[in-house]
Amino acid sequence: MAATSRDSSALVDRIARIAVDTGMTETGLPGLRVGKMTRPMARTPVVYSPSLCVVAQGRKFAYLGNKPFEYNPRSYLLCSLPLPIESEIRVASPQKPMLAAVLRFDPASIRELLAEMDDFDGRPTSPTGGIAVAPCQMTDRVHDALVRLLDAAADPMERRVLGPGLERELLFEVLRGPNGGLLRNFVMRDGSARRVATVVSYLEKNFREPLDVSSMARQAGMSNSTLHEHFKKATSLSPLQFVKKMRLHEARSQLLGGRRASEAAYDVGYTSPSQFSREFRRMFGQAPSEVAAAV
Repeated sequence: MAATSRDSSALVDRIARIAVDTGMTETGLPGLRVGKMTRPMARTPVVYSPSLCVVAQGRKFAYLGNKPFEYNPRSYLLCSLPLPIESEIRVASPQKPMLAAVLRFDPASIRELLAEMDDFDGRPTSPTGGIAVAPCQMTDRVHDALVRLLDAAADPMERRVLGPGLERELLFEVLRGPNGGLLRNFVMRDGSARRVATVVSYLEKNFREPLDVSSMARQAGMSNSTLHEHFKKATSLSPLQFVKKMRLHEARSQLLGGRRASEAAYDVGYTSPSQFSREFRRMFGQAPSEVAAAV
């Protein structure tokens, strides 16, 4: 599909109407949020859900490991797995804030759409080489479907009556767009990508528990070496690096919420406070106690 010929003013207008306050704002439609940032943001650790991420005004960068992905009004970001990512906003101001929309994916809805598309030989393709996140060129059809969805989100009756159908339309256009196959790979029930998704789902729920590569490989039905190969291809991280990042991201969130460093360390699965402090400082450039003291 061709790149969008639309300017971004329609999306900017719709998002600005809903995102009155700085930060993320719920729209009333499950899974759909809009965001407004009025100042730059240094690389900050967050966990991205499986989602479509659109920037209507400004530019945003997501780092998976040290690999940067930029998205802006001419491109959107697809994320097909929960991933520990660093997010960065380089330019934003009160006069011209960064405006964004995020739609969290429902795997069941995607599987349903894919089954219907397969009847018409509409299987999406993916040139991403197995990675779970990728920027995609914005198309007119994705742009227009998102505008209609945001219009419906602003009206309670349209939100209830039209919202589910418009969300389905947007998902359909994303699946037909560039890298739509990236989503197919991670929601269908066969192939290595699906097995990596199974492991990621398991780790997301159990990262606090003692884990080793062998137990993860059993979840995937793979050998240790095969899991390592496919997991790293999808996430840019080894399975154990993924667990470490999930633990440290969660610990940082707890510290920012006022919890003591020792309590956060044990809660996320560390048995050695010194190891926790060392790995936390290496990842965030601050000791856990420094983060806690700044709250």
